[in-house]
Amino acid sequence: MPDIVGCYKGKFFGIECKAGKNTPTPLQEKNLRDIKKTDGIAVVVNEDNMNDIGTLLEGVNRLQDIPDPWSQWHEGGVD
Repeated sequence: MPDIVGCYKGKFFGIECKAGKNTPTPLQEKNLRDIKKTDGIAVVVNEDNMNDIGTLLEGVNRLQDIPDPWSQWHEGGVD
């Protein structure tokens, strides 16, 4: 399981934190791949790129602004 997991605006995320040039273990890589396969967000961060998480979450915000093409089905607008 990644070091940080959560859900932001309905989008599951997993963040693996590493120091310096450390890399994820094979099991950690598998878990991150599994998260991505289910349309989640999976990233590895260290002190060089940890501030990019804000940019990643802004992308989730932009996705929330796109109209859901299936909403008409949920609202009973289509028989």
